[in-house]
Amino acid sequence: MPWAFCSTSISTSAAGMLNHRTLMATVYFPREIVPISFVMASLIDPAVSFAVLLSMMLYYSIPITVTTLLTIPIFGILAILVISICLFVTSVQVRIRDISVALPLVLQVLVFTAPIVYPASAVPVALQSLYWFNPFAILVQSFREAVIGGGVPPAGDMVYCTVIAVICFLTSYLIFKKIEPTIVDDM
Repeated sequence: MPWAFCSTSISTSAAGMLNHRTLMATVYFPREIVPISFVMASLIDPAVSFAVLLSMMLYYSIPITVTTLLTIPIFGILAILVISICLFVTSVQVRIRDISVALPLVLQVLVFTAPIVYPASAVPVALQSLYWFNPFAILVQSFREAVIGGGVPPAGDMVYCTVIAVICFLTSYLIFKKIEPTIVDDM
């Protein structure tokens, strides 16, 4: 669920800026609304998936623990991180159109940087310290632990991910605001 949200948000927001050029050329509004709206719309999928997951857990008598509620702040941190990536990608996409061609390949490679298709225990011990610098890996593993393992993610990991997400958001927002006056002209 977390990765589906990330990849959907990033790919749709990248194309969304170019698709809404006529709207942006006729009416002024803060341009960051476009990529952020795609991220917010992408939150519907994990909400529905989570409801289905909880229903299946109930149906198969798998206990739903209180730690399952921890997925809400995990997704909040993930949303901030994804918004920052979307702002950055759309900023670059306005000037370099080939981003949309390369983005599916980049997303396919990035799926292997977090424990999505493999367990975190499969990462070699020599690479683990480097591996856990990736906030996506931490958030995906924390989501998995909260839902399936019933564990509480370490507070230090959540603080680290929050700090990284806020720094990335502020940086990408400043970059986006810097190019905002010329977005319509560059498209």
